[in-house]
Amino acid sequence: TKESTPVRFDVSTYSGFLTSGIATRGEVTYVRIPLGFIVFDSTQTNIAERFKGIYIKAEGNRRIAVFGQHEEVASNDAFLALPVITLPAGRSHEYIAVSTFGDAGTEAQQKDSVALIVGTENDTEVTIIPRSPLSIPYSLAQLGSFDSAFPDEFNTITIDRYRTIYLQVRGGDISGTRIIANKPISVFTGHECANVPLAIQPCDIVIEQIPPTDTWGTEAVTIPLRTRTGGDIIRVFAAQDSTTVNVTRTNLVNGAVTSDPSFTLNAGGFMDLLIADFCLIQSNRPIGVFQFSRSFQTDNVLISDPFMLSVPPCEQYRDSYAVATAPFEPDIAGTFVGRVAYVNYTNIAVPAEYFDVSLITVNNGPIIASEFRPIRRADNSIWGYGAQLLLDEGAQVISHQDPNAGLSVTMYGLSNQMSWGTFGGTGLHPVALSVVSFEAAGGPGSSAVISVSESAGSKEVVLVLSKPVDQAVDVTVVSTDITATANVDYGPPQNYSVSFPAGSTSQSFNINITDDNLYEGNEIFHLEIIVPGGTVLAGVIAGCDPFVPSVICEIVDNDDITVFFNQSVYNVVESNGPVQPTLVLSNPSSFETIVQVFSTDGSATGGGVDYTSGLF
Repeated sequence: TKESTPVRFDVSTYSGFLTSGIATRGEVTYVRIPLGFIVFDSTQTNIAERFKGIYIKAEGNRRIAVFGQHEEVASNDAFLALPVITLPAGRSHEYIAVSTFGDAGTEAQQKDSVALIVGTENDTEVTIIPRSPLSIPYSLAQLGSFDSAFPDEFNTITIDRYRTIYLQVRGGDISGTRIIANKPISVFTGHECANVPLAIQPCDIVIEQIPPTDTWGTEAVTIPLRTRTGGDIIRVFAAQDSTTVNVTRTNLVNGAVTSDPSFTLNAGGFMDLLIADFCLIQSNRPIGVFQFSRSFQTDNVLISDPFMLSVPPCEQYRDSYAVATAPFEPDIAGTFVGRVAYVNYTNIAVPAEYFDVSLITVNNGPIIASEFRPIRRADNSIWGYGAQLLLDEGAQVISHQDPNAGLSVTMYGLSNQMSWGTFGGTGLHPVALSVVSFEAAGGPGSSAVISVSESAGSKEVVLVLSKPVDQAVDVTVVSTDITATANVDYGPPQNYSVSFPAGSTSQSFNINITDDNLYEGNEIFHLEIIVPGGTVLAGVIAGCDPFVPSVICEIVDNDDITVFFNQSVYNVVESNGPVQPTLVLSNPSSFETIVQVFSTDGSATGGGVDYTSGLF
């Protein structure tokens, strides 16, 4: 955890409470999950095999980071457990399975390419669209209730909280299988013993929890695994049809830039790339990017072996990550051959606009500037900087001290023919959706305030979509009074309807501004975008560019106010008593106005001689 005080968490299962623990900043708290929660293959002759979900909840909605590790002799990997993700109303939760091939030997030798679906809410409808033939249980309450599912068929099953669906492809690759749910689910994918690449031994387990495709982005950066000389497999997935992908490589040694031929993928499709350089991957539609460590035999680097990790998109970069390195679990006598000693690393990518090495820290410690090298775009301009750093064992906090900045963090550990890897964290905002926002008049990082002079008569307000949409988008902008009053200082109307035609990314509307002669100072009101659930989302998306869902509109008063006497000379007969001068304001004022009047002697003498002088 990054919390300053310890955080209690509870672990529960279908059967009820399992255990609890305390997470403390700077420490790793270990929770051993009983072996009974291992999920076996889809023959599942025991109904209990379909209730393997585990729920972890931090007390008081405080934040913890959860990493899972599978370890056995000569086979290991880790995953970052993602929080339950709720997308905007009307959006399905869609996932795409990510895996690779296993041993190409006999049927008895082959292991499974797998996906595990975990229910988080009751009565969740899950639709599975295979890319390869699968066996799918049509009932989670009956034994032997399996149907054969074939590529591109839609297969729907209902699951409840804690229930699990285990999908497998033996001797093949489950990658590209689409999983769509009407409520939040968790999806874990990988391989029981993957060969990376196919037919190269030895094989290892690979696993990762997959973010939903609505959180994928259109830009990602990969950094080669330190010590490996032959490169890594980068697998790029498309969330939508007609996705065009461009790949730019920056050589780590000489900085030379090369661009691959672009390629096009349809939904669920993927492309494998062998990359030993910094790599900038850009697309016109959302993509998922995954990095596979290859077998040690591919480059004869014995301290390594297969694992997979998810590469966060640039749009989901965060400013700080609480991470842990393997071994996550201390030795338990009789369980493992011995405690595995890993050399742990972290790869960090920082966009150029956020790069200041003095602000990037690991456990509040500085990083040597020379560790970072430039990552370039196809035009040779600098996208950002990347580093491959040694990482101490245990709990770590990797941060950018500017809370508005973003960076990516992946971690991995290498040992003798063993390895693990995962990502340090990611934003989970639905950036794959088009986001409607107010145009930031001052550019990135500007204040969400727009100003207009009272004398202008009207103010044009511009809305933008972060990306084109293939259908019309209707939104409403709602105003709320703060110190300005609707239909008095601005408007009518008070609410404004804005329609984006299909393909449009910018639309505007006008707000009427009342020019009165009342001195009232600058006045403000609030504007907020209201969007129906589904196609677009009104909200702030953390990432490379700012999105502004609401603004303050300031009306700059043009009415100066002066105070004067109603006449320049007052005549009074000495015997008639006091004189009563009248003060006048040049304009009406919405504020109480207090002035001070001083007397100065002329030919008359104050102090009670000719008149009473002083301050009034």
